[in-house]
Amino acid sequence: MMNRLVVTFAILFAWGCSSPQVSFLPTYREAAFSSLAANQELDSLMNLRLTSVDIGDTWQLVTTDTTGGMQPDLPTFDPSQYTPLPHRILLPNTAIWYRREVSLDSGVLHVRADDGAQLWVDGQRVFRLEGEYFPFHPSNPSPQITIRVLNNAMHGGLRSVQWISQADWAGHVESRQKNQQYWLARRKKELARVPIDEGMTLPILLTDPIVQQVGDTLYLRWVSERGGEARFHWGEDTTRRFQTQMVRSESGVFLARVPCQISRFYYQIEQDNAISQRYAFQQKPVSDTLQFAVWGDSQGGWRTFRKLLGLMDEHLPSFGVGAGDLVSHGSDRLGYLQFLQALSGSSFVHYPVPGNHDYDGYYDDLHPQNYLDLAALPGEKQYFSWQVGNCAFIALDPDERFPVGIPDGSDQYDWFIEQIESSEWQAAEWRFVLLHHPPLSQGWPGYHGEESMLQLLEPHFESAKIDFVIAGHSHDYERLIRTYGRQQTGILVVGGGGGGIEPSGLSDWPVMDTVIKAHHYGIMTVEESSLTFKAYDIENTVIDSIKFIHP
Repeated sequence: MMNRLVVTFAILFAWGCSSPQVSFLPTYREAAFSSLAANQELDSLMNLRLTSVDIGDTWQLVTTDTTGGMQPDLPTFDPSQYTPLPHRILLPNTAIWYRREVSLDSGVLHVRADDGAQLWVDGQRVFRLEGEYFPFHPSNPSPQITIRVLNNAMHGGLRSVQWISQADWAGHVESRQKNQQYWLARRKKELARVPIDEGMTLPILLTDPIVQQVGDTLYLRWVSERGGEARFHWGEDTTRRFQTQMVRSESGVFLARVPCQISRFYYQIEQDNAISQRYAFQQKPVSDTLQFAVWGDSQGGWRTFRKLLGLMDEHLPSFGVGAGDLVSHGSDRLGYLQFLQALSGSSFVHYPVPGNHDYDGYYDDLHPQNYLDLAALPGEKQYFSWQVGNCAFIALDPDERFPVGIPDGSDQYDWFIEQIESSEWQAAEWRFVLLHHPPLSQGWPGYHGEESMLQLLEPHFESAKIDFVIAGHSHDYERLIRTYGRQQTGILVVGGGGGGIEPSGLSDWPVMDTVIKAHHYGIMTVEESSLTFKAYDIENTVIDSIKFIHP
């Protein structure tokens, strides 16, 4: 069903007027993660050094395994094939195997690999504790460690393997917990509007709310320091009585379905007698002209990403699309909180597509839990579709399997074919495919784009009338316009949303029409049968512009 409403969302200043239902005086001046400086301090407090022991400098090696999937058989190793660590090799979308015997007590193994790793000890699969850390409990004095590295990029391999004693690991976990509690207690003290003793016991919002949209339904998502029951108070203006909706969460990640669709309303969040500041929410109707923003690879560059979001706001887009690598490391929950806080300052909804870094730390099962809990559209998978006005959108996720791809016969492939054959897709004037891995790219030296995505999409460019493929992954801006029969298709790489820019140099192929290595964002403007796209750098200067007109 076509969406008829698109949302604009803005944070307003708090005020102290009264209400028959709830006191509107906020408990805290702002959310805990609102300050970039404070967030950087937390990052430093959490980045603790661990006492560890490197495990050997030579490992047996297998680089000829072309088997995909997440439950492989262990390969046969050639005793003559060894490599020192760190080891990196140009084998994109390939499993690289390592093995060696060790003599170690029980503890924890820190396995650093590009992009991720799976672990076996004496032939038995061992699942991670968190991120890159695995429990290690050998059953004999000389256990054999086998590591499978899943390389989803270009150069990949095993960087290092380190052993950590159980006592040191327990101390590390405890220190991180204490540091996080210390930081949060200090932030609450800094931000409290109520007496300090009371303020320390009242929960604070870790992030301001963001608005998400699925079909015609709108949702509010916010993160509190603790779970429990919260009240969502809302009203159509500042003078009428507020209505109340109860919301529960075990984890502290709250999701409230907006109970009605009106042009504008105000709301506050209450939890355990703590009151948020007052926010305003406004629906923006789709007109004859539709504008939306595109960006990718925010990836930990929060200062840059926030600035780019502010520049996007000046165009008053109806929504934004994020082309993956939302954070630097998918299993880092604090990174996602900073991502959500950045989005909360934006005046429009976003459709975040996952990328390979959003899977980091989840290579045991390729289930990106933090993305699903904190950023995914409510009730949707990592791939989804939607329509606005005369535009249709399909978001794909080739990272949900290894090697990267959406092979014929997979659930996602069948869903994709169903989407491009749907009446909504065929009735649309403009059609967009969104994903993290570009089918073609030149700006990352040695990288040519994701071949599996080119094989998936290219046969459908003309038959499915795909106007644009929008991707990230390469940290630059790239554009290529190609003609397929009677169809003109644009490939845009918008990977300059905050992460580090690619080094100088280009791949020898493909030859893109434009490659610009700079942080940037893009604005699509659709007016019936004409479309204009402009890319802007961080100074808000136009760096590229194209126009499409349908006959």
